[in-house]
Amino acid sequence: MSGKTPNRDIGCTVKSCAYHCGSEDNCSLPGIHVEACPNCGSGAARDESMCLFWKDRDRKFIGANRAFLDYYGFDSVADIAGKTDEDMGWHIDPVPFLEDELRVLNEGESISHVPGHCIVKGEVRDILATKRPVYRNGRIVGLVGYFVDADNELLGNNEMGSLPLRDPVTGLLNFTGLESATWRFVDSYKRSGIDFAMISINIESFQQINDELGYEFGDKVLARIGEELRNAAGSRCAIGHVYADRFVILAQSATDEQLQELCDEVERRLMAIVEVDGAPCTVYALAGFARYSEIQDVEAMKRHNRDRRAKRRDDSEGMPSQGDVITSTLL
Repeated sequence: MSGKTPNRDIGCTVKSCAYHCGSEDNCSLPGIHVEACPNCGSGAARDESMCLFWKDRDRKFIGANRAFLDYYGFDSVADIAGKTDEDMGWHIDPVPFLEDELRVLNEGESISHVPGHCIVKGEVRDILATKRPVYRNGRIVGLVGYFVDADNELLGNNEMGSLPLRDPVTGLLNFTGLESATWRFVDSYKRSGIDFAMISINIESFQQINDELGYEFGDKVLARIGEELRNAAGSRCAIGHVYADRFVILAQSATDEQLQELCDEVERRLMAIVEVDGAPCTVYALAGFARYSEIQDVEAMKRHNRDRRAKRRDDSEGMPSQGDVITSTLL
């Protein structure tokens, strides 16, 4: 039942914090008792391996510690304040997270170390989440939670252990990592009906970049492309570099207009590259998308995108020729 009365309030264990002494002058959650105060100088709020956050009764973020913000790449709490997980769009399947939080808020349950997947800087990460109710005057008014990166926990924080799923040049998912992410999206569609799209991006000029400027310079171009793709879509989408001149973005349910806008944004960003490592360089890219719900076959989605790009290539007027694509003082 909503607003379930607990046996006791959960109070902060740090005696010097505002929650314990009752002073709320500098309190980010006035009147709310939490087990680990976000303002105190010790405990979970300062544990860099523990991403701590707290939400209101409507599941909207109120605050988070520095580890949480750094994990997702946010500058401040303002980037998440007043938003739900669904607003942020960082879960492949948001339904289990939603259901867990409703049990915490409505039934007063504590959820501990529940596995899940989230999108972080273009990569799909495994996390273990813990959430507990927050009480004021014996009523549930919100929740406090934290998560740890299960991949890092299992690897003992050894970054080298996660490299087989990452492309070392761009830092994006490699072919294996993207295939794994794709099937997680497929599983989410089959379990919860959450559609997704595959956006395929072809770097039309990349072969010439390698031929004329060398493979070492080509790697620098790929790294720059990876950076631009993360800036365009990394907070909500999984991104992979699957072949020399091919990148893929997996985007959760959106309208066709939104997906086309993302394709256009990707093309604009990549074709706005005018230099790499001090050398003039122009990148020409084509992007196209296919929805899983319309095809329900991953390989068919890939073929559909190849055909769409080929048609755009044939239909485009004024498309630069290969000789026009690159100019460089290194030539």
